[in-house]
This record gives sequence, C-alpha cells and structure tokens, in this order.
Amino acid sequence: MKYSLPSNFRCEPFYNRSQSIVICSDDKPFERRLLSSYFYYDITEEERPWENPASFLPQMFVLWREREAELRSFFQKRDGKNGRMLMIAMTAVFIDALFWLNKKKVGQLQDIEAAAARLKHKPVNIEERLRFILIKPESYHSFTQLRALMNELEKLTARSKAMGEL
Repeated sequence: MKYSLPSNFRCEPFYNRSQSIVICSDDKPFERRLLSSYFYYDITEEERPWENPASFLPQMFVLWREREAELRSFFQKRDGKNGRMLMIAMTAVFIDALFWLNKKKVGQLQDIEAAAARLKHKPVNIEERLRFILIKPESYHSFTQLRALMNELEKLTARSKAMGEL
C-alpha cells in the first residue's frame, strides 16, 4: 500500500524533505505499523486512535517496554549509531501517544516541539526535551530523556484515566 506524505510531515529525522510517498504493508498489526510507518494513523486516518486513546495507549507503553531493552543494549555497547532508527521510531511513538492522550491527532511535524508544549497533558519542559531528542537521536542522553518522557507520559495517562478524562 502506498500513501502520499503531506509536506508538513516531511521533517527530519522522521522523513526526508524530498520524500513524497510512503510504502507500507497492509497486513501489519498496530504496533508494527507504528514502528515502520511513522504517524501512519495521523496521516491516513484509517483509524482514529486519538478519539479513543484508552484503547491504544496501553499497547504503545507495552511496545516501549519491549523496545527499551533493545535500545539500552545499543547504548551499553556505545553503539548509538545502530540504535538511531529505533530511537527515531520510538520518538514517533512517544509523540503519537502524547497527542493521542490529549485526544488530538498529530497534524504536522513542523515545529512539533511547540505544538507539544501547547497540549493540556504533557511532561514538564516538553518543548526543550523533545527538541533535544530530535536533534541527536543517536545520543545516550537522548535515550535517557526519551525513557524519562515515556515514564512520565505513562503516569499522566494513569492520572487522566483516574480523573475520568480518558
């Protein structure tokens, strides 16, 4: 399956500025699609997870826990270069989870840090922290920052659920 990549999603490190088409397999389950076709649901609206985030966010946190060990292994071996693609994928998962928690779709990637800062439910200093990760995703410090953000987001999700907002 091919779909057109809107120009406002053609942002590094997720997509090349000249990339206009994304090819993905039709038969991929939710978690695999998140890892291989960044922001697929936001772009295609094939499903609208932001309308019912309680059904999707737990799967995203499980996916993070599964991949966190793999990322940790790359960084323990001081091999951030080979962990770069997985870091980019998991950063995309984080961004989706953050927006979907707020019942919003990711509308664009240009200036995504500022858009994240405007959300109601967000980790502290999200703009600076997200910018740091996006500038150098292969850095160990970016991994530790992403790990902290995912942990904070999971707590925010539990709080939102307890408050009846999810």
